[in-house]
Amino acid sequence: MKKKVLITGATSGIGKSISEYFKENGDTVYDVSRSSHTFSYDLSNKEDIYSFMSEFKTKHTSLDILINNAGAIGQDERLMDLNKLFTLLLYTPYVLMNELYTAMTPNEIFPLGCNHVINIASISGISGEVDYPMYAALKAGVINLTKSFAKKWNGEVRVNSISPGFFNTNLFTGDTPSELIDMIPMAREAEPSEIKSVIKMIDESTYMTGANIVIDGGLSL
Repeated sequence: MKKKVLITGATSGIGKSISEYFKENGDTVYDVSRSSHTFSYDLSNKEDIYSFMSEFKTKHTSLDILINNAGAIGQDERLMDLNKLFTLLLYTPYVLMNELYTAMTPNEIFPLGCNHVINIASISGISGEVDYPMYAALKAGVINLTKSFAKKWNGEVRVNSISPGFFNTNLFTGDTPSELIDMIPMAREAEPSEIKSVIKMIDESTYMTGANIVIDGGLSL
């Protein structure tokens, strides 16, 4: 059965690869981001979040998968950046999960436990970050949010997270420093397309909820 999938930040990087995976399966993908052709909203702005929700729920009454992927890093973590960072990385997933729960609850097509939220966290949320401490703290919050909602929803809607390590995306400016690459046992960054096999596994594992899957080339060992 084909699915309806909503992805935040699906126009580049990991989000684009996730979108490609579902489209390759024939699923319908909705994207919301500042540069989206589907729903163009700035999810670091609280007013935009609620405007998007109003438009989405007017047009769509059901949803099978929500993927909270949109991300950014405040380069110097100033207060101005932190407010937007908090809204984008933690507040937006919380609001979307709450607002879309009814649309995602099981029906006769998708039985108990098949509808799914996947939150894209980070290994920074596990190990912490010297240069980006608030980013790391917010990603830790995403992992905890995942576990909390998994308990709250009791399997009616599954909730899992993925914690990527260094991926070749535009999240950071410039190339990943060689000294960081040297810390990775597999000695390289991941390509965004390498997230597809993880998405497939986590979505097809219908007994999995509250899990956080790490894909980091062994960096967090």
